Amino acid sequence: MKKIISFLAVYPLILSLISCSQSGTNSLAEARNFGESILKDYAVKCGNSWYVGFSESGWAENPLATLRQLKNSDKIAIDVIPDLLDESDILKGLEFNGLFQFSYNDAPGRDYDVKKKTWGPWFNNNGAYIHFRIQKRNGEWSAERLFLRKVSCADVPKND
Repeated sequence: MKKIISFLAVYPLILSLISCSQSGTNSLAEARNFGESILKDYAVKCGNSWYVGFSESGWAENPLATLRQLKNSDKIAIDVIPDLLDESDILKGLEFNGLFQFSYNDAPGRDYDVKKKTWGPWFNNNGAYIHFRIQKRNGEWSAERLFLRKVSCADVPKND
């Protein structure tokens, strides 16, 4: 009888581990697709460069203040770093929780001041550049609020 009770106590955990291992790759692919769908509004590729916009005071609703150019798009890496879910997460309907990261390592960047209409000097950019938390709960994906300004190629000065 003790063996049956012990098994019943760990059975939900075993099921969740099996479930996670079977859907892990699929969840990562879904998470990456979702993260990229958000990223496309905040980082845009024009030619061989990526551009990211920063608003005044860090609020996305404020006007564009700085446009950062990231040269050499082959230096871009996109990663999804999942969190481990415990049984209480799963019981609350959480299917995925993690970090989406757009990294730019060892490559040149520069900033354009929108008010002054001037480019700053080139600098070497290293490390994670844009990252935000994403999750899937009860079949619905969501992301934390980003403090970047949406940009398009039309925002890039013509004489760069």
